[in-house]
Amino acid sequence: MTQLERHMLAEDQRAPRPAPLDEAQFRWQINQDAMATEKLAEGIRGFHADQQRLEALVEQQLLQLRGTS
Repeated sequence: MTQLERHMLAEDQRAPRPAPLDEAQFRWQINQDAMATEKLAEGIRGFHADQQRLEALVEQQLLQLRGTS
């Protein structure tokens, strides 16, 4: 039987988690990284567009259901 190569580390072999950030620290750090700021904004805009499409689809489905009753 072939041995499997281990790719994951045991809990005690992992690097420690970074210290938690408060909001001011997070905002400072993200504003220091232009790409992170742009990608976050892009994600928020994409999420909003998807939300708008979902709401339109749900409204369309509800109108169809009400029309057939």
